[in-house]
Amino acid sequence: MESRIAEIIRLEKVAAKSAKPVSADRWRAAELIYAELQPVNNRAGKSQNQLAGEIGQSQTHVRYMARCWEIAVVRPGLEFATYADLPDFAEIYRSDEVRGADTTPGHKSRPRGAGRKPRQKQDTDDDGLGQTTLAQKAAAAINILDQNPAFLDLMTPADLAALRAARPALDRVIAGAESAQRAA
Repeated sequence: MESRIAEIIRLEKVAAKSAKPVSADRWRAAELIYAELQPVNNRAGKSQNQLAGEIGQSQTHVRYMARCWEIAVVRPGLEFATYADLPDFAEIYRSDEVRGADTTPGHKSRPRGAGRKPRQKQDTDDDGLGQTTLAQKAAAAINILDQNPAFLDLMTPADLAALRAARPALDRVIAGAESAQRAA
């Protein structure tokens, strides 16, 4: 079982860096994740939380990966020669079926959002019409990346290049806005 964990970690890192074999690597990782969650010899499989901690990913990512395997391979009884024969992984991973109510082992199935209280309206700077400004959306996106280390492992070289390219533009926007506010 420990070698399965090491294999999942390796596949996640490889898939985050390469372009073509990403789908096949993600499918292999999804299969291994699904297997880790399955009961063995009348003993419960690992919990999604436990596995997430072991592989350095979020519990949500583990749930989605297991659901991808369940939906695309287990339920339909799909047989395939290579992982590359499977459908595009990213398309399945982003599907409503994967991100909806959960039925994978180790997770109690509840409708999406069940038991959650609605968010309280927060005092934020907005355009006066209750709309979040573009700057607030950009800041929120950066904060999400900063506060969720699991996303960092999934960033591609193109993602990093986009962030590096945005840095000088962000400095210009801030300087221009500060200058405009001083002049007003």
